[in-house]
Amino acid sequence: MARTKGRPADIYRSIKNRLIEQVPDCKEGNCWFSLNPQAVVPHTGEVGFAVSPASGTFREGYYDGGGQEQLTVDGGLIVAIHSTLQLDEVQRDAALLEDSTVGLWLLAGRVLAALADPNWSPMLGDDEITRDPLIPASYQIVKNEKRLGSFELHFKCNFDWDVS
Repeated sequence: MARTKGRPADIYRSIKNRLIEQVPDCKEGNCWFSLNPQAVVPHTGEVGFAVSPASGTFREGYYDGGGQEQLTVDGGLIVAIHSTLQLDEVQRDAALLEDSTVGLWLLAGRVLAALADPNWSPMLGDDEITRDPLIPASYQIVKNEKRLGSFELHFKCNFDWDVS
């Protein structure tokens, strides 16, 4: 297993596949890519998972020394967990957060366990395609105008962009 450069499409596909493999509530039918992590698309089940790339920056010093062989990106991703259930009364959110099967705290913990595992990195075949394992950075809890709740988990995703 070697650590090598990666293409964003391969990295994010690997992350999505990891969620589907490791998070019991996450399936192909309720996990999607979106540039807007708050976009809720029609999906199967009571919860949905949006995998969104976040903006990044290139390390100038690395590029100065290595050119296109060293297009090192300090990037990120957001996994937004959307609940389409309305289990609580207006302005109350205990069930949304704490339900023992579909509560956002539980689901966020499962996503963290899958993606923040220091023994796992996005893979392409037998190669690791990020510089580091995914690093949890922050989270945001959101309730939209339709009273649907979501939990956004933000991760650092650093990689050497393969442009070959």
